[in-house]
Amino acid sequence: MIEKSKGGRLREYTEAQAPQGIESVEARGDIADGATMKQAMRDELGVSPGSDAGILDAEVRRICQKRDQAMAKERAETRVLMLEKGEIDLLADFGARPQGALRLKNNPDANITTDGYGAIGSVVYLEMNLRRKPFDDLRVRKTLAYAIDTDFIANVLFSGQTKVGTGPIHSGNPFYSPDVPRYEIDLDKARALLDEAGLKPDAKPIS
Repeated sequence: MIEKSKGGRLREYTEAQAPQGIESVEARGDIADGATMKQAMRDELGVSPGSDAGILDAEVRRICQKRDQAMAKERAETRVLMLEKGEIDLLADFGARPQGALRLKNNPDANITTDGYGAIGSVVYLEMNLRRKPFDDLRVRKTLAYAIDTDFIANVLFSGQTKVGTGPIHSGNPFYSPDVPRYEIDLDKARALLDEAGLKPDAKPIS
């Protein structure tokens, strides 16, 4: 049933209806985006998608990303449980999240090893577009290096199941070299570099 407001227009969609629109789009084999969502909301849900396609497109991406992250977490946890129950014998190539790996590490019946994966291990890093301000300024890039607590990320967010990198090359790679500049967290240096680059605390946010 198509609901209309008193003025005869379609009622605006609610936040709860956005996931329904995505399901409708994917059920017919299409990719959910602003355009396909507009059609699904009008034709199948009987609501107005609004006039700003950009907002709807961003909403679709946000919902899909959140859903995919939840599904990935569920799959990883399921694989850990299957290994513990003896339903599978091997978890390879990042088959478990850090918390799952830690759990298996404490399991006397499981053997955890990184042998054979060093050179192709995952590397998490931050990319900056050097063609755009303010990242074209070396001082701004150094600011980020001094401001990010990589030890916290490795030991807390990754449960101590990873190493702090020194660059984009994995430490197990034959071309890796530890002889590179390192940046320990230093917020005073970070603030000083931002001031030097002309980015004061009340400056426009970086995007």
